Amino acid sequence: MRAEPLPTSPPSVSPPSAEGRAPARGRGPGSPPPGIERAGVEPVPVDRRHGRPRSLFTLWFGANVQFATLSVGALSTSVFGLDLLPAVFAIALGTVLSAVMVGLLSTRGPLTGVLQLIQTRGPFGRLGALPSAAFTVVNGVGWCVVDTLLGMFILRDLTGLGFAPALLLMAAAQLTVAVLGYRMIHAVERGLALALVVVFAVVSVYGFGEAHATAPTDPSGGPVTAFVLVTAVTAARGLGWSAYASDYSRYLPATARPRRVFLAAGGGSALAGLWIGALGAAIGTVAAVDNPSTMVSGLLPHVLGTVVLGALLLSTLASTVIDLYSGAMAALAAGFALPRWVSVLVVGGLGTVLSWYAGHGDFAARLQDFLLMTGYWLAPWGAVLVTAYWWRERGLHDTARLYDSRHRFGWGLPSVLIALLAEIPFMNQSLYTGPLAAAHPAVGPFGLLVGFAVSAAAYTRAELARATLYTSTEPCAMCSGAVYWSGIGRVVYALGEDELLALTGADEEAFLSAAIDLAARSRKEGNHPFGSLLVLDGTAVLEAGNTVTTGRDATGHAETNLVRLATAAYTRAELARATLYTSTEPCAMCSGAVYWSGIGRVVYALGEDELLALTGADEENPTMALPCRTVFASGQRPVEVSGPHLHDRAAAVHAGFWTGAGA
Repeated sequence: MRAEPLPTSPPSVSPPSAEGRAPARGRGPGSPPPGIERAGVEPVPVDRRHGRPRSLFTLWFGANVQFATLSVGALSTSVFGLDLLPAVFAIALGTVLSAVMVGLLSTRGPLTGVLQLIQTRGPFGRLGALPSAAFTVVNGVGWCVVDTLLGMFILRDLTGLGFAPALLLMAAAQLTVAVLGYRMIHAVERGLALALVVVFAVVSVYGFGEAHATAPTDPSGGPVTAFVLVTAVTAARGLGWSAYASDYSRYLPATARPRRVFLAAGGGSALAGLWIGALGAAIGTVAAVDNPSTMVSGLLPHVLGTVVLGALLLSTLASTVIDLYSGAMAALAAGFALPRWVSVLVVGGLGTVLSWYAGHGDFAARLQDFLLMTGYWLAPWGAVLVTAYWWRERGLHDTARLYDSRHRFGWGLPSVLIALLAEIPFMNQSLYTGPLAAAHPAVGPFGLLVGFAVSAAAYTRAELARATLYTSTEPCAMCSGAVYWSGIGRVVYALGEDELLALTGADEEAFLSAAIDLAARSRKEGNHPFGSLLVLDGTAVLEAGNTVTTGRDATGHAETNLVRLATAAYTRAELARATLYTSTEPCAMCSGAVYWSGIGRVVYALGEDELLALTGADEENPTMALPCRTVFASGQRPVEVSGPHLHDRAAAVHAGFWTGAGA
């Protein structure tokens, strides 16, 4: 990290205008048709921000109250063989983990007004973010294929259409909504949210009513393996949304509270995901997931089943348009010079073509493979973003850097690649099985967690290695060790250790002089000539003198009096940082008081042996020949001691006192 002023609006940092062209009020040759969203990858201007965080609740609730969520939930019991109750717990865990990610990333939208993938450029760099953009396109196309196939299942059951007509009809409906853009998507999700609640409430009555407590098949790797696998697959389904999270919150005003954005986006995802996922698990105990539409309609009376399938078709449409919209935005973020609406058509067309080829085969097995494969990338990718924006750059929202052509690479991509290597032994699906997963199937699903942890650790270490710690004073031995083990790569300090020692030496003399002055004051007040001062973080905070005579208390020594005041006023942690300055080395009693108080350091002027030479056998002060260092060394915690200092001045306060001249 270099300490340098941010450039003031450099030409290379200026965000591009809408669709890569200069903004214009009228329609130009390259303008989209009326009603189609114009915005591309540029930040949303403040004057175009609108809406409230609660709109995210209906968006993400509607996006998760859909057929794909039901189908993934059904895998838990019908394919993985987990009994209903543990399946629901596993689905809940996976749903919450992914919903937290969606909620966190959504909070960045109002703060920056920027697409999720453009924000990826922060920790990844402009070129380093290209693989993330490519993955998001693939992810969008993949989910388009999944939802298109689910929609086709329904269309064929409802209308009897053939494969090709059903495919084309689904594609046309999906592309129409996605092309119209952000406002239309929010309107569709808002309109469907209430209707789908009613529909799935009806399905819940039949689904939960007919459900069995046990799964129709035994878990191949045991119940623990099945539980972890269901958690991983469920989390992977929800993590798929995180790649788009701020795309749908970037239009909110910058004043939108992050907490409300998090609760709305994460809450909508979690509530819908848990409900529909658990419903899918219940239905999976009584019906096969080979044909998802008949899995549902088989539970219902014919007319009701037709209505429900129609609603499920709409929910599938609503889900697909989100994937198409953000997949198209990812293509723009990757640098393709296309209008957004054209990019939607390209991505949707690719998804339609792939749906043609993927429409035959084992739907459940392919869905499981797709979920795990996307999760292997999304978990490390999400870990980098969370580490970057909620630790490394917490509270910073520098959008100019996201468009800086000089910021080509960051440590995000290497961290993700390291995590992918760490995930390989855990991979467990039909395309590839890692050695660790092959030998111990139960640990395979932990690959996503391993990827998240490794990526976060790698990014943290890499960022610390290029970080600089600026400090006013050269670090002490303890702090230097902490810096070394943290991985921080560079330290810059202003004041050297030797220079500090010279300065603190002057402070030591001033504080000791103040303690000696307190001793002189105690003598004038009719007490023995001793005084003490407590210094905390460089400031004198308490003082005390001797009160043996006036207080008629043989234990009223200056240090003991000061300890009583200190322990009543400060915590033990604060006293550990404090220094007690005293005109004379503490006696055994006062040393014990200092030890038990927790005070960390003692500095004295006149030594105990020097005081003995002055007092002799005076009955007023039968000095014990027991140095305070010996007392402290007998304890279980260290107390730093410095002294004697300022002998002549400290001894002068006692002149004539012990012979009766000062009485």
